[in-house]
Amino acid sequence: MSDFWENITATLVGIVVGAALSQAIALCIAYRRRNQLRRALNEELRTIRAQIPQKRDIIGQMTNALDKGKALPGTSVHYARSIYTNFLPELYDKLSQRERDCVHVIYEYARVVDQSLDDHLDRYTSAKRDGAFADTEVAFKLMLSDLDSTCQRLAPL
Repeated sequence: MSDFWENITATLVGIVVGAALSQAIALCIAYRRRNQLRRALNEELRTIRAQIPQKRDIIGQMTNALDKGKALPGTSVHYARSIYTNFLPELYDKLSQRERDCVHVIYEYARVVDQSLDDHLDRYTSAKRDGAFADTEVAFKLMLSDLDSTCQRLAPL
């Protein structure tokens, strides 16, 4: 009869140890994934910083065109945002409040710049056609100046 209880005890100990190891491995995998995603988010933010001079150059070219009475489309490669869009929920609770706020501000500035540049030519053409402004070129140069300022604010974040 004692062999029976020894077998039961050994089986139960094996189950408990196996369950504990399984949980430990799952925690290690989750920790590693969060660290990988955090590094990927940091790299994506560095990519955004590297894209700022390109955006400012495009804005400068668009402003120069307006000086000559012409309009250029502002469509360009959008700021990187795949990690932010697809994986931020997994990282959210691991970021401090300040980091969350900063990440949100950076990505929203980037989204606004991309969207404004994408819509620039259509909005300019409509405003010019409808006579929405006394001087359409001046109005749109001011808008482009604001976008350039937004790009400048992104750099130190």
